[in-house]
Amino acid sequence: VTVYKKVTKDSISFVAHRGYHKSSLENTMDAFQNAMNKGYYGIETDVRITKDGQFVLSHDDSLSRVFGVEMKVSESSLEELKDITHDGITTLEEFLAFMEDKKEIPYIELKSMISSDYPDLEDNIERFMDILAQYHYSSSGENTLPCYIISFYQDYIDVVRAKDKNIQIDLISSSKTIDIDYLLENNYGL
Repeated sequence: VTVYKKVTKDSISFVAHRGYHKSSLENTMDAFQNAMNKGYYGIETDVRITKDGQFVLSHDDSLSRVFGVEMKVSESSLEELKDITHDGITTLEEFLAFMEDKKEIPYIELKSMISSDYPDLEDNIERFMDILAQYHYSSSGENTLPCYIISFYQDYIDVVRAKDKNIQIDLISSSKTIDIDYLLENNYGL
């Protein structure tokens, strides 16, 4: 390994993955506040859609690992999730309001954007994009703030790109068969 430059906290930007959750639950407001207090450049979170079409932050569909309850985001309403987690689960709107207020940079990973009662991917992503715009996280409008939309699912990223030609998007992949030319032509990050 050849080192060209010493890596320091000042030479690179750190993003808090699911917030800073050493002393709090991941993807919660406490984890996001802790990340901000530690001086992270940005905060990454994971978005899933609930049975009733709301967007919440959870890496896993199941709440068992983080909240210790056997319940799935995709099979539950927002009200049920808030009740069972004692308001611990965070909505997309709560996260974006915090990020906008603090002028922090969100890295939003789209995990699952369809549910049994909300199966239309394009409609769900359009609603997601409308929420981003309400908090100035889109490439159009006044006073826009930087935001990154990331996903392992290229179809999700393709729909985001179709809705907003300039928002920063990144495809997460370990595949060797990705069409790099397509990604570059459509302003994708990888």
